[in-house]
Amino acid sequence: MQNDFPFQADAAIIVDTSADVLLSKVLETPGARHFLETHPTLVIDHHTAESTLSFDHIMFSDTVVATGELLYQLFTHSGWAINPQAAEDLLIAIMCDSVRGFTTPNTTASTFHVAGEFTELGASNAEIEERRREFMKKSPEILAYKGKLIERIEYLLDGQLALVHVPFEEIQAI
Repeated sequence: MQNDFPFQADAAIIVDTSADVLLSKVLETPGARHFLETHPTLVIDHHTAESTLSFDHIMFSDTVVATGELLYQLFTHSGWAINPQAAEDLLIAIMCDSVRGFTTPNTTASTFHVAGEFTELGASNAEIEERRREFMKKSPEILAYKGKLIERIEYLLDGQLALVHVPFEEIQAI
């Protein structure tokens, strides 16, 4: 496995998590934990839970639907330009965290405003959705297999638990 950790950097920026468990692979990379313990680290995260990171860091957090909103606040407050590709990437981040279509309860008018700003900067919701649909298309074989899996579902605990056994050999055959 290639080691892509940027040991030559002056600082670290961690986006969209403030939990060691979600950084476990990074923290297992030889030298990465030492780097994070000895360099300035900025964490930008919309999750409001207390940070469980085991190294010193500065936290930039707010109660918003997505870290993409926080990044918009940071960039605009700092006077940094947002190019069309960045606008698209940040809009995708907001769409993903707000469950594709701004449907989560913590979606606010500000979320829509920021999404509108990204659209004005060059992001296209229609193009993003078209690519998502193309990516999510399933082959007839996969759809047939999913149907077989659904038929094998066993319901337990008065329907509160659904269980299906998927043999590893079936996964390999797909």
